[in-house]
Amino acid sequence: MSNKNIAFNIYMEYIVKHPNYATQPHAFNKKGEITWVKASGQDRIDRALWWDKKIIELGVTNRADVARILHPKELKGRKPCSECGKVLSIFYIYPSKSFLEYINDEFNQNYVMYDKDIYSIIQDLLSLKVSEQDIINFFVYRLKIKERFPSIKLLENYLYHNHTHETQKGKMFSPGVMSNPPDRFDGFHTYNACCRKEKDTGRHDDNMKSYTRDRRAFVNWSDGNFTLANAIMGEYNKYKTLVTCPGCNTQKLMTADHIGPISLGFCHRKEFNPLCSSCNSKKNKNMSLKDVQQLINDEKKGIQVISWHSTYLWDKLKNKIKTDTDAKNASSIMRENMHYILTLFNIINKVPHGRNYLMTKLHPEFVKFKYKINNFTPLKEIDDKDIIKTISEAKTKVKSEKRYIEICFESLGDYDKKENRIYNNIIMKKYQKEIHALHLSLNQGVDFNDIENVVCLILNYIARDLDIKFNSSGTSI
Repeated sequence: MSNKNIAFNIYMEYIVKHPNYATQPHAFNKKGEITWVKASGQDRIDRALWWDKKIIELGVTNRADVARILHPKELKGRKPCSECGKVLSIFYIYPSKSFLEYINDEFNQNYVMYDKDIYSIIQDLLSLKVSEQDIINFFVYRLKIKERFPSIKLLENYLYHNHTHETQKGKMFSPGVMSNPPDRFDGFHTYNACCRKEKDTGRHDDNMKSYTRDRRAFVNWSDGNFTLANAIMGEYNKYKTLVTCPGCNTQKLMTADHIGPISLGFCHRKEFNPLCSSCNSKKNKNMSLKDVQQLINDEKKGIQVISWHSTYLWDKLKNKIKTDTDAKNASSIMRENMHYILTLFNIINKVPHGRNYLMTKLHPEFVKFKYKINNFTPLKEIDDKDIIKTISEAKTKVKSEKRYIEICFESLGDYDKKENRIYNNIIMKKYQKEIHALHLSLNQGVDFNDIENVVCLILNYIARDLDIKFNSSGTSI
């Protein structure tokens, strides 16, 4: 056994026997071996319930906070990497990539990610005869700190309470390991940030770039007034007054949270929930039960919340979602559905007349509008009378609409190019007969109504299969 594995095995044994985790279920299997990972099944559900009880007991907002609190104080946040053995901190004490670039540029250094934490870097700079005041001035400027510090010690104390160990404001710091409860016993990934790109294929540089390309496809092939939605998101970005985040109850800048994520098939609309960037990031693409209830209520008011292509699955799932667990499972199922939808669109786009059919699903009419939002505040619902709409000039309108259509099809093609997706296309292969019929209809250039009927049939079949998958997932959390 390598030294790196010895270090991690010692760590696992220490954690499993620690009183902080004494009541966590399924610590050992029938052979008496540590069961560190529980990624599925009833055991994972049991562990998830344990983590959620701890949220209530400790008075925090999420499982990640629980993981940091429970981590034994005597370890001082240190955790060895299961892959390389490097010990990193669970806390946000490492400069992010962008912040590290600022540090290197400002002080003419060559620090690398996760080599030193921010406190070690500060001490290192002092040893290089950089003045305390220059260091303080740099942090005050880059972190937009309103306070002033007569000493480095006071600056470090501020960083501790406002960035690295407690509130983690902004995007200037990173943890040495990402949280992962309830899948891992201690609530953290087995591999640390030093090996994250190698172990998490989704973090490879090419895949990180593809996230942006994927999002373009989701955005461009969703229903709704994207121009208005973008204008409102812009207002969130411009609003620089701190307000109390509804998610974590701390004073922060707000970002716009899509109540129904675009990547799950929901549409562009003017309704957003305010969340700080940290809460928004933690939420990721997942819906909560509260989100689902809000979406259903909005539908009852006559507001369109779901894009046409995802209606089939949404209508099957929405009334079955009774818990946050169900909402998270539904989120995963709906994201998978979007993959099949875009795969189907790419199949259609490669057939004669397919592009013409798909163009009927785009919304170039929204390109001509511009919006100004008056009296905007993040915590107040936007009144229709505060939305001022103007129309672009004719020449600009035609050019913009043409470019919009080009971008939509470019994003669709980019989505098709990615090879290492977590989804296979077994479901699509089940419906080769229907897809063949679709090919024939498109080749013949028949009435789009006939093509629409076949497309809707395929989407309904896919939704039926995914509905069965959701039902079989039980209450997995």
